[in-house]
Amino acid sequence: MKKDIRKLKKDIRKLKKDIRKLEKDIRKLKKDIRKLKKDIRKLKKDIRKLKKDIRKLKKDIRKLKKDIRKLKKDIRKLKKDIRKLKKDIRKLKKDIRKLKKDIRKLEKDIRKLKKDIRKLKKDIRKLERIQRVATKMIPDNGGYEEVMDGYRVGQRNKEGQQMLQLCQLHNLRIWNT
Repeated sequence: MKKDIRKLKKDIRKLKKDIRKLEKDIRKLKKDIRKLKKDIRKLKKDIRKLKKDIRKLKKDIRKLKKDIRKLKKDIRKLKKDIRKLKKDIRKLKKDIRKLKKDIRKLEKDIRKLKKDIRKLKKDIRKLERIQRVATKMIPDNGGYEEVMDGYRVGQRNKEGQQMLQLCQLHNLRIWNT
């Protein structure tokens, strides 16, 4: 029985030791539980923040999707406008080429008109000279017939001869001869 008592005492010591170890483990576990609870609270807080961030991000994504749709619509409109502008540019280039062609034609016509004006001015000066000569040849006393005869004959008098030469020089016919 002594042996049993020793064994029991030994078992009790061992059990006490186990109890102390278990108590230590329990304290450690309690500490770990407190830490875990704290971590859980922090994690819950982080989760709430993340959920809030997720909601915000979802809202931002919806807004971005809406913006993307609007941008796509704007891009389609811009592309359409670009096509129209390119068409307008082609038309304008064609119009410019036509206008340049018209300008060249007008410039050519202007040069021709200037040439014709110079020729007409030259003809006017010739006619004015002829008129001056004719005016000098016709006497105030009505010798018109004499001058006319001089034109026809070309030899009758000096003025008639000059008038005839002027008319021939300038290919002019004053009357039917």
